[in-house]
Amino acid sequence: MKLMEAIYARYLLDSNMTTLFTLWDTEAPPKTKYPYIIYSLSVDDFDFNMMQEFEDCIILFDLYSDEKSPAQLEEMFDVLKGIPAAGTGFDFYDLPVDNFQTIVMKREEVTKTREECIWHYAITYKILLEYTGVGAGSRFCSNFYNLLSIY
Repeated sequence: MKLMEAIYARYLLDSNMTTLFTLWDTEAPPKTKYPYIIYSLSVDDFDFNMMQEFEDCIILFDLYSDEKSPAQLEEMFDVLKGIPAAGTGFDFYDLPVDNFQTIVMKREEVTKTREECIWHYAITYKILLEYTGVGAGSRFCSNFYNLLSIY
């Protein structure tokens, strides 16, 4: 499963989320009914050392509510965070991404605003994934041995 698919699959597995809001990848259709959340990939950096390869990602969750009070938005935020010990929400969740192991998924920045009668939370999550397939170390050793003519 790819990263964005894994996030959506997590949403579908959590009945607290599916009953409270809809989740959209990158953009919501015009005239989408509130409340809803849009998630998007903000940053995806590749990093490696001699033995490991990593993907260092930032996912942005934009929460929207048209209620007069911020109570619904706060509830959405609480459900999105979840309770790690109970296995709910996204805080410290182990995303099942093909060929990767989740090192950490943690909330980093939260900004709350209200504009034109719409409540909005912008929440970023940092996700560090370690590649578990044929790694940089294996490829490096293979290429190095070939250079030295060691088989």
